[in-house]
Amino acid sequence: MRKPSAVKSFPFDKQASVEQIADLPADMVTALFSAVPPESIDLPIIKVDWASVASEAAEHGIGMLLYQRMLDLGVVDYLNVSVRAAWESDARHSRLQCSIQKSDALEISRDLTQRGITHAFLKGFACRELFYEPKWVRPAADLDILISRSDIERARSAMFTLGFNHATRT
Repeated sequence: MRKPSAVKSFPFDKQASVEQIADLPADMVTALFSAVPPESIDLPIIKVDWASVASEAAEHGIGMLLYQRMLDLGVVDYLNVSVRAAWESDARHSRLQCSIQKSDALEISRDLTQRGITHAFLKGFACRELFYEPKWVRPAADLDILISRSDIERARSAMFTLGFNHATRT
């Protein structure tokens, strides 16, 4: 059996997790987070309205996470063809995005370090690198970097030199 994906080595209370994820059908959540083999799952996973689940997953950007978990549990064959294709596509895109973002983070970190600018990555990217396996199941659309106020202009100059643009808050 393959090692389950998602968040690494944290205690998992299946019942508490099911209660916290109220937006998804309870039977699907139970199936996705169950540690038992798929043949012993006593719920009609094949009768799940996968189109509705896929729609909800798309709203929350978690299709690739659900897809990977279903692969881990060996139940991906229960997905209908269109949902499976969409989630496979999401997974490919997420792998690529993760790779590009990690490359950018390394380049930024090297440059800021060479300039003597103390920095730290925060939020999505940092959490993904520390807690997720495989890393690409955790969506992260940008890189959040903490720097000292006194280094703002030097960091901004470094980012422009590297070819990045200033993103404004909306």
